[in-house]
Amino acid sequence: KIINDLNLEGAVIFEGSVPNKKVFEYYYKSGITVNLTPTGGVDKTVLESMASGVPVISSNMAFKPIFGVYADRLIFRFGDPQDLYLKIKSLMYDKEVYMINEYLKEKSKDFSIENLIKKIVYELEKIN
Repeated sequence: KIINDLNLEGAVIFEGSVPNKKVFEYYYKSGITVNLTPTGGVDKTVLESMASGVPVISSNMAFKPIFGVYADRLIFRFGDPQDLYLKIKSLMYDKEVYMINEYLKEKSKDFSIENLIKKIVYELEKIN
């Protein structure tokens, strides 16, 4: 209703479920990913967006160490639409957003299946 009232039908799309093999394509076509979840665990949606080279704005403080030097620009106060608006606007007009994208893409590799397996093996070897 809000999207219709504000004539944003062409700018905001609620896609719904997307098959795994098409996830990258959807993220790659996006200009930005907004994650509205409160602080909790690391959300795979954010990691997928990062891996696709798309900037992410989240209210989840669990991403603060992952976003690193860009955390202040990419994390907004949960439940604060004005702060979210300012973060989106800032990224939209940042000529160096590609640097943020590359940083996030690189950081997403820490969460790859290969790195997860290495961490599990390392922990198991410590037990033996």
